[in-house]
Amino acid sequence: MNQWYKLMRFFFYNALKNHPSRKINRSLVSLQNAKSIGVVYDGSKHENTLAVGKFVAELQAKNITVETLAFLPNEKSETPKAGTFSQKQIALNHLPKCETAEKFCTENFDILLALFMHETLPLEYVATTSKAKCRVGLYHPEKTNCFELMIQPSQGNNMSEWLHQAETLLNQIKQ
Repeated sequence: MNQWYKLMRFFFYNALKNHPSRKINRSLVSLQNAKSIGVVYDGSKHENTLAVGKFVAELQAKNITVETLAFLPNEKSETPKAGTFSQKQIALNHLPKCETAEKFCTENFDILLALFMHETLPLEYVATTSKAKCRVGLYHPEKTNCFELMIQPSQGNNMSEWLHQAETLLNQIKQ
């Protein structure tokens, strides 16, 4: 990790430390009781977008409202397509500076699925500052403050598998 990135990472975590979302009362929510779900993910791989699209269709068939937000780190356009944001919309301290991400963070989802394997600070910001009651993400020992429920990913980086694991865990919650 180079010195510049370490410095920007310091400012990123400093901004999160005092964010008002830290005071939100959170709890586990079962999939059966969820009325709205947000999915934030790394959209740089086409297969991730396909897997999320299939999962969204399955949830919508169960009358669950679903919104997605994909981060496209390699997008060149100044105005990415709806439901996405790009590297061009990220401030120096890695905070998203676009209306799409800010609006997504203010949605009162019952569940937020945050599906990104590697440290992706803009997605971590969305997950951490989300107003969702229950945030679900992939396990990382340094990110336990970001989620109420964490998935232990297997060896592969398979979005379909992560979605299946999340669904299985959320179905096991008794309320």
